[in-house]
Amino acid sequence: MSEIIRHDVNEECAYSGMVEAGGFVFVSFCACDGSGSAESQINRVFAHEGLLFQLDAIAYRGIGG
Repeated sequence: MSEIIRHDVNEECAYSGMVEAGGFVFVSFCACDGSGSAESQINRVFAHEGLLFQLDAIAYRGIGG
């Protein structure tokens, strides 16, 4: 089994903003009010600078590395 790495952990609320597992990065992040199509909501999430910075950092060091 591969390692599970959690990012943006909030122990009090039992929340992880991103989780690396099995060669994937799972994002549990909301940056919008839920209006518009699913595609436009996803695009708004990925337009968030903090999220892109973190994903770039994960990609740079390699997932799970």
